[in-house]
Amino acid sequence: MLANVAIASVIIVGVFAIFLALPIFAPFIKLIKENAPFFIREYFLLGRNIQESSVQLFTKDELADYDGTAGSKGLYVAVLGKVFDVSAGKQHYGPGGSYHYFAGKDGTRGYVTGDFGDGALDDNVEDFTPNQMLQLIDWLSFYEKKTEYKYIGKVIGPFYDSSGHQTRRLNQVIRYAKNEQKKEDASNDKKTQFPPCNSMWSHEEGSVVWCTTDSGGIKRDWAGVPRQYFEPGQAHPRCACVRDKGPPTGQWNSEIDRGDLHDPTLRPYTGCDERSPLCKLPES
Repeated sequence: MLANVAIASVIIVGVFAIFLALPIFAPFIKLIKENAPFFIREYFLLGRNIQESSVQLFTKDELADYDGTAGSKGLYVAVLGKVFDVSAGKQHYGPGGSYHYFAGKDGTRGYVTGDFGDGALDDNVEDFTPNQMLQLIDWLSFYEKKTEYKYIGKVIGPFYDSSGHQTRRLNQVIRYAKNEQKKEDASNDKKTQFPPCNSMWSHEEGSVVWCTTDSGGIKRDWAGVPRQYFEPGQAHPRCACVRDKGPPTGQWNSEIDRGDLHDPTLRPYTGCDERSPLCKLPES
């Protein structure tokens, strides 16, 4: 029974890969490659992963032969185990170029740390934070989207095994990066909902905060009123402009006409008019 299910799964995935290879799907695949986050590309484009089973695999010593120096086999770089031909950017990656230290190796670590010294350009990311892992995904996306940089293959190491399959370490990087992206998206949503206030300090007036329709760099059709926003995970509150009219965010059919003032993470400033767009903060 399980054997039949496995065979059927392989057939279905194979057929799916063939369909994805048809010219009619080319614009769709291009759209995903250029715009979808890395983890969506990796897990949604199954056909692409199947096709990659036949790409070139490199040992680290073999990749070192592609450092762009005289007599080398080419000019390649690698990030997160994926190898790209960057010959089109030889002025940057070739000898004497600003990024030549990345040539002929998987310098994954250096893309985030900025340390390009001896022994610092390697593929060790064991101590990386989720945010650093997300930065790595951004760098990989940079090379994947550069049409002049051709994807060549994979480096056998911590990210791909000797068969070219993703390792547990790479899956971990993808998972942590995906969770970090969710957190950043949520934070950006909150910044849109609760934009930062304008602020000013002077000897005469002390600290003053106020809201406008573009305070915090967030353009909108409402100004809002200043509130202390106790953002989860932050030690101190920040001043946020809060919409004070209409229904609460996400409850657009509600008859409540106080905007988001009900939100439990908000507190009014002592001594300020709760419905005024300007507040002179008390001296601490």
